[in-house]
Amino acid sequence: MLLSDYLEVSAEDLPMFDVDVPIDTKMVIDPTELIIREPKYFPTVSAANRLYDFFNTLIELYNDRKFPEISAILNGVHEINDTYLGESSISNHAQGKGPDLGSLRDYIGNIVNMVGYVGGRPNVDAKALFVIFSLCTPNFGKDGFSDLLTNILYCDFSKYTHNVLNALGKENLFHENIDEGPVQHQYWNIDTHMWEDFVGCAVINRYPTIFVPKEAVQHTYTYTALKFIMAIPVVAEQNRNQGHITKKDAYKRIKDANPGLSVKQLAFNIIRENPNNLVDYLNRILV
Repeated sequence: MLLSDYLEVSAEDLPMFDVDVPIDTKMVIDPTELIIREPKYFPTVSAANRLYDFFNTLIELYNDRKFPEISAILNGVHEINDTYLGESSISNHAQGKGPDLGSLRDYIGNIVNMVGYVGGRPNVDAKALFVIFSLCTPNFGKDGFSDLLTNILYCDFSKYTHNVLNALGKENLFHENIDEGPVQHQYWNIDTHMWEDFVGCAVINRYPTIFVPKEAVQHTYTYTALKFIMAIPVVAEQNRNQGHITKKDAYKRIKDANPGLSVKQLAFNIIRENPNNLVDYLNRILV
């Protein structure tokens, strides 16, 4: 059932994305939009600080060679179905794949190197960290990132859900007692730098549900590997040809010179070979 139908509010008047509980909608949560757009009722500052602390904790642990601690953190991430956003598009969420954290773990070293190279050019904030993680993990899919973000920010989405229900006069739908429908999840605690148990969500049509601001729900992320390639390597290829080729032709030349690579793998290879490309891209988008 659509949230708008259950809450008896038009989809246009809902601040959150109108999901069809309990069926997954094939969309992702983009944290950069959460930070940039500052949606009403959403604790943007808290969420940005939480994202930064999670990624920065992994980086610090890697620099200290505390690899078991990194594995323990990543092993604490689980598929959470309460947003009803993702790739499974099924009502039986048990069939969902969940995030492939092994691929993320494998690329932590490259991420650390890129963050170190970027340094203060520009300042690496929460938005920059997410873009770096996204571009430097070629085998970690967009659905995996969406699952990871739901884990990290569960308490922020829960607070947003509570705020929205209060604004709609439906606060009775929010529950913090497991006996009333919610299940126990975790969120990232920025004080302890580890996972902490948490209970609190709406119960919609008997299903535990947390809302996501519609501004942050998209078909793909704002800053994708393709956008990086079109913004930096493709423009460089055009400049080498004094502007006599189109972006489409420049992109084809780059792809033809790197057969068999996915767009994410190609972007990662370009960044690894010349990290200045990443610096240039971050300076362009972090305005």
